[in-house]
Amino acid sequence: MKTLIRTLAVFGVLAVVGRAQVVDAFWNFSGGEVGSDEAAWLPANITGGTISADNLYPESNLRFNSSHNSSERYLGASGGHNASVGIVGGSLDTATSTYFEFTLIPDAGLQLSATSFQLGSFSDESGPTKLTLLASTDCFSTYTTLGSPVTVSADGSWHLIFFSEISKTWTVDTPVTFRLYGTNGSGSDDTSNWRIDDVSLGVVAVPEPPTYAAMLMGVSLLGLRAWRRRQSPVA
Repeated sequence: MKTLIRTLAVFGVLAVVGRAQVVDAFWNFSGGEVGSDEAAWLPANITGGTISADNLYPESNLRFNSSHNSSERYLGASGGHNASVGIVGGSLDTATSTYFEFTLIPDAGLQLSATSFQLGSFSDESGPTKLTLLASTDCFSTYTTLGSPVTVSADGSWHLIFFSEISKTWTVDTPVTFRLYGTNGSGSDDTSNWRIDDVSLGVVAVPEPPTYAAMLMGVSLLGLRAWRRRQSPVA
């Protein structure tokens, strides 16, 4: 019986630890022009992570910069390279507003769960004053707003931005696309009125809860069978 109890206890601890191992996926664009759109680190069992941008101000392009405005003005800033775009003006419109985007893909049989998001953000006088984080599994035919939109200052300085109350788990075997929209600025810049750096998403890929229950039941039955064999009288 003690063996059975120990087996169940160990499995229970492993299951809890497995659920709790949320690791930050992060991007610091340290590669400069080559490879800097790839995530610097992704948690186990997750692939993807290439950052792109769209709905840019006319003739603007996504750039990975090191020339100026390096992110060295907040705690933990990596400095140096960052990603930058020129935004279009106006309030949030998912079809036309400027955004950065990346997609994360869980390994087969796993589901993504996100718990936090932060980044360094820079807006000049024509840059965004509101950041909104959305996630979708169907190319944004539908989407979920993660946390509350954050107000930022268009003051030509770097600020560390936190999105609070993020807690979202998606279905098994489902890639998730994240979009960070920068809005409520005037636009009017074809170079880089919005920059981001040190992007960090707390995310993990895990089995769905029923899978844990099935695994625990299987171990329990094996342990019980072994215990009964030990208790059976020898002929």
